[in-house]
Amino acid sequence: MPLAILENETKSMRFDLRIEPSRKSAYERAAAINGQTVSQWTLANLDAAAERDIAAARTLHLTDEAFAQICDMLDKPMPEELQELIDREPLWV
Repeated sequence: MPLAILENETKSMRFDLRIEPSRKSAYERAAAINGQTVSQWTLANLDAAAERDIAAARTLHLTDEAFAQICDMLDKPMPEELQELIDREPLWV
């Protein structure tokens, strides 16, 4: 679920950070430049960072050679042993 959708949820949690005065000043300035409160600015930036990190964790990067190898494997017929395993009746049924 994109984090932007979460704006419709009821705010019921508090998130406190201990930071240096220089960081607080920079965050306040950045928020003011964007016409936001510090909370709005912080949440927007945290949401973007969370979406980026989650997407990066779910993304597989392959070299051109590895991608070509996977494509070759997918294009080949399935090994007979694997097909037999797939066709077997599951033990848990």
